Order: sequence, then C-alpha cells, then structure tokens
Amino acid sequence: MRNLDVGLVRSCLDEAYERLKSEYVRSSVLSAVCEYAYRGILDLECWALFCAIAVFQVPVVSRLLPMFLFLYVI
Repeated sequence: MRNLDVGLVRSCLDEAYERLKSEYVRSSVLSAVCEYAYRGILDLECWALFCAIAVFQVPVVSRLLPMFLFLYVI
C-alpha cells in the first residue's frame, strides 16, 4: 500500500468543499433549515431532523424543497 500524504488529501477535500458548499446547500433540503426562523435551538434541531428524515430517497429540488419552504411560510 502506498503512503498517502494526509495533508494533500485534506487540502484537496477542503478545496472541493469550499467550491461546492453553496451549491450543495441550495440543492439540499438543508436550505429550508437555513431559512427557518426558529424560537430555540431545540426547535431548529427538530426541524433539521425532520428534513433529514424526509429527504431519504426523495427528489429534493423538485418535491421536498418547495414543500418545506411552503411550510416555513405558514
């Protein structure tokens, strides 16, 4: 097995994260969590858990995101 340069791997992954993080949040159900006006940290954590459970095997952008953003407005 070859020796891996952990610093190089970390640097590559950090760079990829910085480039892709805004796109991921926009195309993820997490954008509904970011928009949520919560009353307390427990409220926010429950909303995030609900969104994470609901996202499993469901198209996010076309189905879940509009639904969650509608619920947020109510």
